[in-house]
Amino acid sequence: MKPTAPSLAGLSQKCKLTCAAAAAGLLFAVSGAQAQALTPKQESIIPIAALTAEGDAARLKTVLADALNRKSMTVNEMKDVLLQMYAYTGFPRSLTGLGVLVNLLDERH
Repeated sequence: MKPTAPSLAGLSQKCKLTCAAAAAGLLFAVSGAQAQALTPKQESIIPIAALTAEGDAARLKTVLADALNRKSMTVNEMKDVLLQMYAYTGFPRSLTGLGVLVNLLDERH
């Protein structure tokens, strides 16, 4: 059974549009202009970007943990996505996302 990415059902419409634009920019940077099926890494970027933009730390922690468990992204790749979100969501949301990642990694040690 293939793992699936978390649902974005609980997000506001404005957030979904913002996140779609952010995720598209991040995915383009990661994969170039190739129009192919998303890789597990790319599938993980979308909910991370969306939940960072929404400011939902609890759900962000869940998707970050899921990406680590599935080994779809490295810690440095997650950190890079959260840093890039600064351009789309502002410094406070990006910093909050980084804090969630740091706390998650601390819990796992």
